[in-house]
Amino acid sequence: LEVLVLYSMISTWNASVFLLVVVLTLWTRLHRIEEPPHVAWDETHFGKHANFYLNRTFFFDVHPPLGKMLLALAGYVTNYNGSFAFDKPGDEYGDHNYTGMRTFCALIGSTVVPSAYWSVYLLTESVTAAFVASLVIILDTGTLTLSQYILLDPVLMAFIASSACCLTFFHYYRDRCRVHFSFFSIESFT
Repeated sequence: LEVLVLYSMISTWNASVFLLVVVLTLWTRLHRIEEPPHVAWDETHFGKHANFYLNRTFFFDVHPPLGKMLLALAGYVTNYNGSFAFDKPGDEYGDHNYTGMRTFCALIGSTVVPSAYWSVYLLTESVTAAFVASLVIILDTGTLTLSQYILLDPVLMAFIASSACCLTFFHYYRDRCRVHFSFFSIESFT
């Protein structure tokens, strides 16, 4: 009975810290997402690529299409019509709805921190270590900045972090539950 109570307390503590991590992550990524109100840095390229998809215009680019298609989907869902030119950094957005694509990038970039939290927690079984690792990523100005603009980087970071997290989950539960291991073995052949 004491073990169950202790496990319940650890789980509640873990959930509370994880919720704090998620709230801090979303606040830092979404705070003042509309600033600057002009094209910044490589938004010229990836905003233009989203325009091409939204306007159904053929183009060729060396980057794989999934990230650009997701940016275009974010623009489509948030009623951006693909009419802004994205000519050069510093061009004012004016009345164009650019915050939807920036918000999408911020949200998908925000998934990096929870993935890191669970990866570190499963590797160390320490809430403190998971929190410190998450806090380092939350406060890292590089990942914060990359997540707030219309770029492919947050999509790439999210997919890499989620892959690492899934691999960590797999290894953590591999020795603890044979049902999960056999499930993943079957999935690897399909």
